Amino acid sequence: MLTFHRIKGGGDDFHVINEGQRVGRIYRTTGIGIERWLWEMNVGLVSQGGQRNGVADSRALAMAAFRECWDRREQR
Repeated sequence: MLTFHRIKGGGDDFHVINEGQRVGRIYRTTGIGIERWLWEMNVGLVSQGGQRNGVADSRALAMAAFRECWDRREQR
């Protein structure tokens, strides 16, 4: 089961944890006045050609995208 843990002192920066292991990261970026949330899965966990990162407009959408990609990865 995936859980999201704020990185100590990291503000809007989260580790994605599965069964006690860090499997990815979700974090907020701002640039030219636009807020974006980036998500990335550890490269060793993604099959060749599989999606391992993305951008979302909110933390909730980034978490949902990560979870969807994670679930697809488990189905392969």
